[in-house]
Amino acid sequence: MRITKIALLALFGFIFSSCTTSFHSLFTDKDRIFEPVLAGAWQDKEQKATFTLRWFAEGKLYSLNTEMKDQPAAPGEFNAVFGTVGKHRFLEIVPRRPSNIGAKGFYGGHFLQLYSFWKVELDGDVLTLAPLNYQWVEAMDKAKKLDIKHEQQEGGFIVLTASTEELKAFVLKYADDKSAFSGGLTLERKK
Repeated sequence: MRITKIALLALFGFIFSSCTTSFHSLFTDKDRIFEPVLAGAWQDKEQKATFTLRWFAEGKLYSLNTEMKDQPAAPGEFNAVFGTVGKHRFLEIVPRRPSNIGAKGFYGGHFLQLYSFWKVELDGDVLTLAPLNYQWVEAMDKAKKLDIKHEQQEGGFIVLTASTEELKAFVLKYADDKSAFSGGLTLERKK
């Protein structure tokens, strides 16, 4: 059943084709921080993607809406958390379950919300987001060097299954590796 659930939601992991997804969050509550300058609308130079972040203090999280040229008509809706692992800053996203699909219902029980996390560089009005690159993860797995718990689904899709603490250790090990965190977006604050 677990494998079936993963296969049904594998597409969530491909919201951005180079993202690696995880069952567990990268952050504990104490890792979450508020960065006021993240709130607002951000757009890439080619205007193919717009990210809009709104802060909700009571939940220590942001609401993230994504609009992209290759995305279906409706904006993508996510919960997002900003936090630190060591000296590095990350934005983690998880898709918001539609309100009409309950998690405990028959249909809703077949949906999993998978996390992805992006290394953040913020320089004034320029926001760079670099995900844990899926192609790098796949190459590490093929070379038998992927030293973190994961599952490979039918068709080869890899999902990280490690705990939050194990994810943090893994991210710290590779956070400065430009191949591990690559293939992201550079966005500018929308005026």
